[in-house]
Amino acid sequence: MSNRRIRSTTKNCQSKNQHTISKYFISHSEYPTSSLKKRTKEIKDSSPLKKIPKLQELPQELNSSEKCSISDTISEKLQPFIFKKIPEDQRTFNSYSSIVSPKDSKNSIDDKNYTNNVSLEFYQKLKENGTNDDCNNKKNNSSDKNIKYTALEKQYLEFRSKYPDAILLMECGYKYRFFGKDAEIVSKICNIACFKNHNFMSSIIPTHRLSFYVHQLVSKGYKVGVIKQAESAALKAASENRNELFARKLDALYTKSTLIAVLDDTSSGYLACICEIQPTNVKQNVNIAVMGVQISTGDLVYTSFEDSLLRNKLETYLFHINPVEILIPSILSKESENLVKSFSSDRSIRSERTDIFDFTEAFNHVSKYLSTDSCSDTEEMEQILLSLPTLVISCLSALITYLSNFKLESILKI
Repeated sequence: MSNRRIRSTTKNCQSKNQHTISKYFISHSEYPTSSLKKRTKEIKDSSPLKKIPKLQELPQELNSSEKCSISDTISEKLQPFIFKKIPEDQRTFNSYSSIVSPKDSKNSIDDKNYTNNVSLEFYQKLKENGTNDDCNNKKNNSSDKNIKYTALEKQYLEFRSKYPDAILLMECGYKYRFFGKDAEIVSKICNIACFKNHNFMSSIIPTHRLSFYVHQLVSKGYKVGVIKQAESAALKAASENRNELFARKLDALYTKSTLIAVLDDTSSGYLACICEIQPTNVKQNVNIAVMGVQISTGDLVYTSFEDSLLRNKLETYLFHINPVEILIPSILSKESENLVKSFSSDRSIRSERTDIFDFTEAFNHVSKYLSTDSCSDTEEMEQILLSLPTLVISCLSALITYLSNFKLESILKI
């Protein structure tokens, strides 16, 4: 076969392939550029930027009268928006519409439609947000009412209402359980699991590890309450109320200063109480009393003094006592409160506010406490109390009431 025939067959094949490909692709030369140009012109002409008239270049130097005339023309052409507070019953989209001058009423028909649409959307968004908030509040209220608590959860809520400032542990068989926010706090501090059980988050610790976890929580400045079962499983099974919930009671409360029954070593810091008489003027000296109690031994340390505005003496006495926990009255001067805050924050000291009685109420409270003690002579103790300063007696009554919550009021050695 000759070379001419081979070349002719290859040309025929190429022409056929090009014909078939041309069905799906258009060459660059055959593309309709004229229609594309027309389309781009239409888009440019129909753009809103074209409709806006260009600002004429103003001369650099203008008189004051010319400037005022230019500003007046610009302010007339500008379209101000005014938002008014209107009650919900009278709210419509027209209340948010723009105000147009009568001169530009013909030219601003399109602008009115645009602003009405915008105001309608704005009002709808406000209405949706308001309805969503109302719905969420209603859902929360209805959900609180419709929650079905278990018997154990109801018992926990009763203890929570009595002791709102403490982390509560409830004994359940051979384990202790935390509920709600207490479980979340314990899981972060002690690195234990926290999971949802019925209506509350809960975490569990074994009974033989109670001292370890209580010590960790108390060292971080928390007050911990241990709730134990008041009846055993054997007695419960033999009684008539065997199908009901176990009766529980608060067995102990622990803080940094009162943690002696849980720890192996009996060394604990001082529990201090501060009391003062507020002066009439800020520049005057203040009468302050400080009393400290060593819980492990029951020893008392007290002092009363006059201090200046800087509270230098109060700071030195606190350094000397080095308390672990400080009781502060509900009403305290700003200077002493700031000093206590700075002192406690630097040393991770727990502080709590208490109600401190007047001298007469405090004296009666302390005398009643001493009358219960059979070993001490009431007449001698009353003479000792009368010799003490008034602020020291009020501090002592506050310490007695605070320690009675922990069942440790009998430790005091007066």
